[in-house]
Amino acid sequence: MARVERLAGHFTPADSWEEFIAQAPIVVGESVEAMVRLLAGQDLLNVIELVRRHEIPMTVDDYRESESEQLPAVIDVVAIVALSLGQRLSPDTKPEKPTEALVSQLARHARDIVLVGIMLSKAMRDKPELGPLRDLAGQLVSHDLVVRGRHYERVSRVINREILGASGIQILLNREFGFDLSDVEQVAEAIQQCYQKSLDPLRHSLGRIHDLMESKTDPTEQEREELAKSLHAALNSPAESSTFTAGDLTHYCSVPVEKIDKILRTFSRPFATADPAQEILKLIHGVTSLSQIAALRDADGNHTILQSGISAEMVRPRLEAGLRTKQNSWQSYGRQRDNLVEKLAARELAQLFGLASPTYESLKYLTAPAGSDVSTLSADATDPKNAGQLVESDGLLVLDDVAVCLEVKAGALSEKARTGNVQRVTEDIRKTIGAATEQAQRLEELILTNGGIWRANGKWLDLSTVREVHTVVVCLEDFGPLAIAADTLVRGGILTGPTMPWIVSMHDLILIRELLDFPAQFLLYLRRRTDPATARLFVASDELDLLMWFLQGGLYFEPDPDEIHARYPLSGRPSGKDRARYRSQKPSRVGTFTDPLDAWAYYTDGTSTTPAPKPQRRDASQVQELVEFLDEDHKPGWLRFGADLLNLSGEGQATLTANVSKIVNDARQDRRFHSVVQEFVGHWGHALLFVSASAGGHDESLERLDVYMRLKKYQLKADRALGVHLDENGDVMGVFYLNGPEQDDPALDEAVTALGLRRAEGRTRAVPPSARRPTSRAPGGKRKKRQPRKR
Repeated sequence: MARVERLAGHFTPADSWEEFIAQAPIVVGESVEAMVRLLAGQDLLNVIELVRRHEIPMTVDDYRESESEQLPAVIDVVAIVALSLGQRLSPDTKPEKPTEALVSQLARHARDIVLVGIMLSKAMRDKPELGPLRDLAGQLVSHDLVVRGRHYERVSRVINREILGASGIQILLNREFGFDLSDVEQVAEAIQQCYQKSLDPLRHSLGRIHDLMESKTDPTEQEREELAKSLHAALNSPAESSTFTAGDLTHYCSVPVEKIDKILRTFSRPFATADPAQEILKLIHGVTSLSQIAALRDADGNHTILQSGISAEMVRPRLEAGLRTKQNSWQSYGRQRDNLVEKLAARELAQLFGLASPTYESLKYLTAPAGSDVSTLSADATDPKNAGQLVESDGLLVLDDVAVCLEVKAGALSEKARTGNVQRVTEDIRKTIGAATEQAQRLEELILTNGGIWRANGKWLDLSTVREVHTVVVCLEDFGPLAIAADTLVRGGILTGPTMPWIVSMHDLILIRELLDFPAQFLLYLRRRTDPATARLFVASDELDLLMWFLQGGLYFEPDPDEIHARYPLSGRPSGKDRARYRSQKPSRVGTFTDPLDAWAYYTDGTSTTPAPKPQRRDASQVQELVEFLDEDHKPGWLRFGADLLNLSGEGQATLTANVSKIVNDARQDRRFHSVVQEFVGHWGHALLFVSASAGGHDESLERLDVYMRLKKYQLKADRALGVHLDENGDVMGVFYLNGPEQDDPALDEAVTALGLRRAEGRTRAVPPSARRPTSRAPGGKRKKRQPRKR
């Protein structure tokens, strides 16, 4: 807030965003002029290194992004101003010694500039003439300006090796650039080793000072002078040790110096005279960026790293930018890349469900022409080839009674879209996210309407047992907030189908696969992320924040109880409390939840020495044991009902556990049959859980449970029911799963009456604790700015 108030002092009062926008270049120019004055007479590589140390922690041990005040984007702002001055140091000028005060002042001005950029992106929201995606376009510019180090290094390396490491692409890279991915990775590691070695004197001095303080020992006069000299050099002239040349890196890797030089030129930027104010305006408007630049270089080939050196996430975009200028090579690369990306996404998604590969890959099938009724392609179609059009799906997974339609897109947002051009943002998203969603949803519609599809070979693929279908769109690029704002994409006409897709980046898909423990867990996450009724109730910029919120028991919003009851009229009637909870919900802005994930990732990667456990979702032990039991050997209902069980709140899981324990104890005591029923009603269906227990005579008890389940499910017209029978020790004796549609049957009506079954009069679902917090911000700290997820 203090920063906002200080910045406001540079603006005259404005009655509209237009007036603010008009003043912004003047205010930015004043900050840039102040920075230029501060940089006068300085060795600019010295300054960049000191600013880097100011904004990036030297170690990620115990680091928490949500608590950090550092802003890596500041480094880019200072670097752009420095580069525009044309040279590292003015000729015949003895460099001034940079001070902590100078670095702090530079950082303050740079922060002001970043803040102006954020406010300019927000100004787009008050321009309805720009269209419904104007807010997202502004968020995109702001996100690109502020966020650095979006991806974990280890995951980015996996993606690079799958794509750039393919033999055909390696040949292409060597031909066009004179090096390949292996060379880049070696040089990137060499830069890190070289830089870390440059810090040894500083670490040694700080360590010695710590030891002296701990032992309460005074240093000798000579040692005092040596420590002072070492600290002075490290803190005032870091470029003397931290800069490197291509020749220096040959001591740390086996790549020939000629190749090293080519790699450094590809990933660095030289000093070049320009108008610094105009260059900064280009930065805050998204016209220019240093996101793919690893280092700055002077005229003599000396380099200093900018953020974290050559990070894995910048490698592919940087090389692709070079390939785009060479049409034939770009087309060849694009064909190979797209195929590799589809295979990688299909494999990762399949592994989330416990499969080695999708049920079907590159599935060619017939779909109805635009505007035609899809029912013309039912199983009874006499001439499907003439009635339909041949299309292809990237993947289809069929697991028990669940199907997942997969589409993959490798395309990126254009440079013009990243400037906040709303029309271009709309076009780019429509071509990528929109097109992929439309392709997947046409398959989804065929499955739900016809119970199957006609394949290209003229054979019918029977999918009549499928009851739940999801659409997943995997993007090679990280679309940031654009992929999460489903409600805005609907209003913008990008998502036009009756259901919501899950749109996720390849990086996040891989990480989610590593984090989730059971396929049922993933199905539950998929349900919550694609619930159309709740898409408007949260705002987030990072999929991983949503995942971590989910693992911590959140990402739950109360459905409209009257809408659910209208859909399932024989379920329990909603109460006044149900309606009050629903109405009390307010949109939540999701903050930073990834601190535990960062700690685990850094420790796993070896960049942190602080042990950290893998983040996991905590469920009641008995519920988790039941989900694991169902998952083992894929028992009937293992996936869909496993997700239903995990969807229970902590209170609901405790109630279920207590009820089950009671009937087991009762059976042990009186040797009779006991049972309990729990009802789950929500956007994803009307489910009934039956648990029974008896001591001996299990065949008779299983038959009794089976009859009871069938009649109760019929009576309530529930779409699925799971029955579990236990012995007196709580061991499972049998499992039943019913998921067929219910139709009126006089014989079953008589059986229901004869058994004296009563209709449900109230809801049994316990409300997740998060639903009781009608807060405007989900807990989780500050908004995203990201520290480099590397070293």
